[in-house]
Amino acid sequence: MKKLFLLGLVLFSGLGFAQQTDGNDIPVYSLDKCIEIALANNPNLGAAQSSLLGAEARVWESASNFWPQISASGSYGRSMQELTVPEDVFSYSNSARAGLNANWSIFTFGQDYYNYKAQKYNYTSAGFNYQNTVITTVYNVKQAYYNLIYAIKSVDVFQTSLEQYQSQLDSAQSFYKVGIRPKIDVTNAQVNLNTAKLALITGKNAVTVAYAALNNLLGLPNPVNYRVDDNLIFEEYNITMDAAMSQAYQNRPDYLAAKANTVSARYSLSAQKSNYLPDIGVNASYGLSGPNGLNYQNGSVGVSASWTLFDGLSTEMRYKEAKANYQSYQYLEEAARQNIIMDVTQAYSTLTQSGEAVPVSEFSVTQAQENLDLALGRYKVGIGSSLEVTDAESSFSSAKLQYAQSLTNYKIALAALLKAMGTK
Repeated sequence: MKKLFLLGLVLFSGLGFAQQTDGNDIPVYSLDKCIEIALANNPNLGAAQSSLLGAEARVWESASNFWPQISASGSYGRSMQELTVPEDVFSYSNSARAGLNANWSIFTFGQDYYNYKAQKYNYTSAGFNYQNTVITTVYNVKQAYYNLIYAIKSVDVFQTSLEQYQSQLDSAQSFYKVGIRPKIDVTNAQVNLNTAKLALITGKNAVTVAYAALNNLLGLPNPVNYRVDDNLIFEEYNITMDAAMSQAYQNRPDYLAAKANTVSARYSLSAQKSNYLPDIGVNASYGLSGPNGLNYQNGSVGVSASWTLFDGLSTEMRYKEAKANYQSYQYLEEAARQNIIMDVTQAYSTLTQSGEAVPVSEFSVTQAQENLDLALGRYKVGIGSSLEVTDAESSFSSAKLQYAQSLTNYKIALAALLKAMGTK
C-alpha cells in the first residue's frame, strides 16, 4: 500500500498548466493563507460583524431603562400687549426659565429586566451567527481551493495525454511510411490527438473558472497573480459517529444561535405579560425663572403610577404575537437539532466512502500504467493494434483523473464533516 501511495504522489507531483510559470516571484498560497485572507476580506464576514455590533448596541439601549432620564430645558422671551386704556399704548414684559427634570421608572413588574435579558440573548445569538459565518466561509474556501487543485491536476493529465497521443501519431506515421501499419492508424491517432487538445482547452478554462471562484471567496478587490500548493496528501481522519455527533451538539453555532433565540423569545414573552400591570416611577424637577432674569426658584418631587386599562386590544395582540414568536423559535431550535443529525450522518458517510475510494483509485492508476506500457510495447513491435493503445491511454488518463477526484472528494468530505461538527 505504501508503494502505491508513493506512486500516486509521483503521478500527481509537479504543477500543471496553471502552476508552471517562468516567474519565481509569484507567491504560493497555502490553504491556511487563503483562509486567512478570506477571513480578513470576505464581505459576508463584515456584514456579520456589523450585525454583532448592532446587537451589542441594543443590549446597552435596553439597559438604559434601569437609569433615570434627565433632561434640561431653558427659555427666554419678550412679549408685547396692547392696552385698552389708553389706546395705542403697548405693555412689554420679559420672561426667563431654566430647569432640570428627572424621571425614573422604578418598578415595571420585570418588563425592563425581561427586555434587557431578551436583548442579551439576541446578542449571544448574533455572536453564534458570526461564528457560523466564519465556519461557512472556511468551508467554502476549502471547497474552492480543492476544486482548483483538481482542475490544475486535470490539466496536467490532459497535457500528458496530449503528449502521449502526439507520440502515438508520430509512431503511426513512421510505421505507415515503411508499410508496417495501415493509414487508419494514422487517422485514429490524429483524431485522438485532436480530442486531447479539446480536453486540454476545456481543462484550462476550468482552471480559470476555479481561480475566479476562489478569488471571490477571498474577497480580493482586484485579481492577484498567485499559485496554490497543489499537493493532495491522503491523511485519514479518525473519529466515531457518536463523537462527531456529540461535538456537533456542543459546537454548532447555528444550533446554539437557535437555542439563544428561543430563550430571548421567552424573555420577550415575559416582558409582554408585564404590559398588563402598572408602571411606577418617581420624578423630580428643579428650575429658575423670573420676569427679567432667573430670580425665583421652583421645584417638585413626586411619585407617579400609570396603568393602561384599555388600548384597543393592542397589548393583547402584542402578547399573542410574542407567544407565537416563542413557539416559532422552539420549532426552529428543534429543526436545527434535526439538521445536525442529518448533516453529520451524511458528511460522515461521505467521508467514509471517500476514504475507501482513495486506495482503490490509487491501485487503478498502477494497473492502468502497466496496461499502457504493455500496449505501447506490443504496438511498437507490431503485434498490437492502435485501438489497444488508445483504450489503454484512455483508461490511464481516466484512472489518474479518478485518483485526483478521489483525493479531492475526501478533502471536501472532511471539510464538510468539520463544518457539520461546528469546527474549522
